[in-house]
Amino acid sequence: MQNNMLKRSLGVVRSSPTHSVYALAGELPSKYRAKILTAREIMKNMFQNRYLYEIIADNPLVKSSYSVVFHEFADIFNNIKVVPFSRQDNLVIRYNLLPASKQNVSKEAVHAIYNCEIEYYKNNNYGIFATDASPGDFMTGCGIYNVVQGHRFLFQLNIKSSSMFGELFALRKALEIAAEDGYSRCVLFTDSLAACKALGAVESDNWLVAEFHDILCSSTINSCHVVWTPCHMGIQLNEEADYLAKQAVAVGAPVVVKFTPEEAMAKIKDRVMSSWNNEFIEVSQEKGRHFFQICDNVFKKPWFVRSRFEPKETKLINRLMIGHTYDKVYLHRIGSADTPMCEVCNVPEDAHHMIFNCSKFSTIRTHYHTLFSLHHELVSLLQSDDEKTLRLLLEFIKEAKISL
Repeated sequence: MQNNMLKRSLGVVRSSPTHSVYALAGELPSKYRAKILTAREIMKNMFQNRYLYEIIADNPLVKSSYSVVFHEFADIFNNIKVVPFSRQDNLVIRYNLLPASKQNVSKEAVHAIYNCEIEYYKNNNYGIFATDASPGDFMTGCGIYNVVQGHRFLFQLNIKSSSMFGELFALRKALEIAAEDGYSRCVLFTDSLAACKALGAVESDNWLVAEFHDILCSSTINSCHVVWTPCHMGIQLNEEADYLAKQAVAVGAPVVVKFTPEEAMAKIKDRVMSSWNNEFIEVSQEKGRHFFQICDNVFKKPWFVRSRFEPKETKLINRLMIGHTYDKVYLHRIGSADTPMCEVCNVPEDAHHMIFNCSKFSTIRTHYHTLFSLHHELVSLLQSDDEKTLRLLLEFIKEAKISL
């Protein structure tokens, strides 16, 4: 039922290869989606029903969706860190100091606002730190800049993490440094709005957030501010932290870290997507080769995301991409046409023949010289993924009254 409804939504014919349909839609097949949903449920039990989680984790593999999924991703589940969360009231999160959105405030105004804030914190004896993170191909770099003392710290996490994970690690480490230096007040500048919101949450299963609050609780710091800073606006302390983070990917002090639930789920999704991509490539060698020439992996976003085509136009292009259209060859196969042959050219009347070769439309093709001078077959035309090209193709099909 799911396969059929997806085909109807995309407007492709029922004979379209199912694996191509899912790739075209940017959706996971049911068996892969079930793995992610089961993994998410296991992770929820890790924090909300520890007894059930330990039954799953401490027993050998059995024929159960929970057991199968846990053992497939056991290395990830076993690397999740759990820290009880206790929120501290002496933490203040300042999300936005700007009077309007970043796009609507000039750089000069941004500089004036943040320079004023930095002077305020300096005059009131705050330890001032700027942090940033930079995910690399295999590692994540974290940079910390102590503005008052001019000290710089570089850390290299042993995983390629999300930007938010790296930012939270840098903020936690900056607070730890501030506590070790004996500050009673400190302010941490970061360009990660997501990290600011995570630290300000009422509850959290994120061990970096929990440890941040624990460090604050056990330190002599009685006032801690975390300030969101707009990136790429030329604010000096933010630019310095950004430079340090990029350098840290290669030369930072190595740090082995555990996963947060969010990071663990991201790793599981990456593995599931990789498995689905391998299956898609393997199956495409036998069927759906036309679509595979246009889209050779499942990581690409659906072509119609943010497109301005009408639904009927989108569905027509989908059929052309899949390589199964309502042409005479298909209609003859399902018994809806007496012959698969073109009445004029006496060759199979498929989509490629009608668009590029059929003599019935030779005159009309001359009106679309730009389109047909650049493209001589459907695959190269559809590979272009260019809205203007696709628009010309649709206009030609409409003018020629070709039914596909």
